[in-house]
Amino acid sequence: MAYDINTYRSMTAMEMEFQKIETNRGNTGLLCQGHKFRLETKAKTYTSWQCTTKGCFARLKTDHKQENIVWSRRDHNHDPVSADSVTRQILRTECKRKAAENLTEWPSKVIMKEIVSKPDTDLVPKDLIATRL
Repeated sequence: MAYDINTYRSMTAMEMEFQKIETNRGNTGLLCQGHKFRLETKAKTYTSWQCTTKGCFARLKTDHKQENIVWSRRDHNHDPVSADSVTRQILRTECKRKAAENLTEWPSKVIMKEIVSKPDTDLVPKDLIATRL
């Protein structure tokens, strides 16, 4: 039996907004309504995403270009991640990438530059200092 993604479309899924984020290991992830998703399966017509929390059964499917959500099962058994946690992860991955590009600069300097470049965050260097770059 062939898999037809059109049979699984739902209006609520297509109206959800999401943001692509980079995971700690450099992979692509999704942030949707405060929940983080990791890549599960990539097919010709869709990409499947799984919630990153162990034991959670929530799933999303995006079109093959990863521009629209075409299906979702949003039965999370946990609270959404905090906005500070997401901000820290985004800053952490940017710091790691920039530290890998510029090996002559001290990691603490990279962290300070990233925090200063994002004035809308209320993070301090102590929030990122434990990060291994």
